[in-house]
This record gives sequence, structure tokens and C-alpha cells, in this order.
Amino acid sequence: MDCDDARVYKIKKLHKEIIRYVQFFCLYLVGTTGLEPATSWSQTTRSKPTELHPDLFRNERMILYRINLSNSMHVSLLNSTPEREFGGYIAGIDEVGRGCIAGPVVAACVIFSWEDISLLRDMDDRVRIRDSKKMTRIQRKLANTLIRDLAVYVGVGVIHSDVIDEINILQATFLAMKQASEGVFQVPALQNSSDMLMLVDGNMLVPGVSWNQRAIIGGDARVFSIAAASIIAKEYRDSFMEEVHDMHPAYAFASHKGYGTQAHYAAIQEHGMLPLHRKTFLKRFNDA
Repeated sequence: MDCDDARVYKIKKLHKEIIRYVQFFCLYLVGTTGLEPATSWSQTTRSKPTELHPDLFRNERMILYRINLSNSMHVSLLNSTPEREFGGYIAGIDEVGRGCIAGPVVAACVIFSWEDISLLRDMDDRVRIRDSKKMTRIQRKLANTLIRDLAVYVGVGVIHSDVIDEINILQATFLAMKQASEGVFQVPALQNSSDMLMLVDGNMLVPGVSWNQRAIIGGDARVFSIAAASIIAKEYRDSFMEEVHDMHPAYAFASHKGYGTQAHYAAIQEHGMLPLHRKTFLKRFNDA
């Protein structure tokens, strides 16, 4: 085999490898929409989407690669999350929207039972529970549904722009976290849990909460319950901002979700501020 033939052979081999990984990745994306692990299409309720590519689904066993691919791409937090050391009921709390110039700050509190980790592993195999910022919207939607179905408690706290302007964003964040956790002891399984532990994302504890607390920097990437809370909070806030977009399409809230993008600032410059905007974040427009 001369040099040219060897080069052509290597290129063809590389091309086949790329096609194979693209196929597996497509299968992974299909899996994140809620398809149960299955050994054949007859075990699912979805029709076989052969229109995507005539060869992509020729081998039904390939669908199983989506779980293996997901596991290889994202290591499960269940392997190292600190809740396993404590057992019982552990609350994870996180927020989203602190840095936005419009819309509320939203916090979520999620509590799982850690007595039987197998149910959590089943959920985690369907869609990796991790930092919400590292997930696609489809993955977050599925995770949001699974978390709400499995968790012992899910609470959401929402503090809107007028209150943020009045008490500042840090205090508004604390207030949202307190709201998110207020309903915990209304859940029968949690009423006698006097030693409840709250794991909070960040470097500060939530004032005015009687629970034992532990602040964990980067908790949404390290702690399973905090990651779950980040998913609940982000999905709630993103859905809220999309509803706002329908009322004020000129501001494109569905795109930037209230963050300070160039297009968002340009829309404010052209159309003015809405009650949804945080005036203390936009002083240059207040002075105009």
C-alpha cells in the first residue's frame, strides 16, 4: 500500500468513526425526550422515527447505547454526593436569576429520601441530574418532571423585581430560599424530621431558618439535591419568562430570559423599561 492509498484508507476509517459517533449522539438525544430504556421498539409507546435517516435505526439494539453514552459523557453525582453519608431526608437549595436585569429571582428546595438509592439511580439513568446550566432545555424538562414525581418535597420561592429593588438582590435571594422551604413540614413524611439538614449552593447560609445548614460552593455541580433544585428553579423561571415574552415580544424575553444581553439593552433603549425590569440594575436608564 503506497502513501496515497494509506492516506485514503485512514480518511475513510475516520469518516466511519465520525458517522458512528454522530449516530450514537442522535440516539442519546432521542433518549433524553423521555423514552424508557428498552430492548425493542415494541416496548415503547413511540413510533420508530425512520424518517430521520434510513440507516440510523436499522439495528434496534443501538438504542441501548444512549444510556451508555450519557453515562460516559457525564459522571453521576450519585457516586460522590454527600447526602449518602447522612441518609434520611436532606434538602438541597439553589437559586436562579440573581444576575438578571429583568424578572424574578427564583429559588427551589428539593428533598429526596436517601433510604433507597435505587430509585434515584433509575431516574439518573434516564437523564443525568447535574448543574442545570449544563443541560439542554429538553433534558431539563424531562428532569423537572422526574424530580417532581420522585422527590418527597419540591418547593419554589419567587421574588419579583419590585421587591428586589426594595430590599436588594441578596436579601431577595434569601427570601426566595425561605419561601421555597416553607412547606417542608406540611409533608407528613417530614413532620417529625427535627434534624433536617439543608445544603445550600454558595458560600452563605440562609438567615432566619432553624434547620441545620451547610453552604457548599459550586454545590450545583457537586451535590445531587442541589443540582435537582437548580433544575427545578431554572425550568420554573425559564417558563415564566417565556410567558412574559408572549405579552412583550419586542423585548425577546424567550431568548435571553431577562439577562443583560446587547439585544435586551437595545430593546430597553427603544421601548423603555417595563415593571418587570429591576430599576436598581438599570440606573443609567432611570437617569435618561
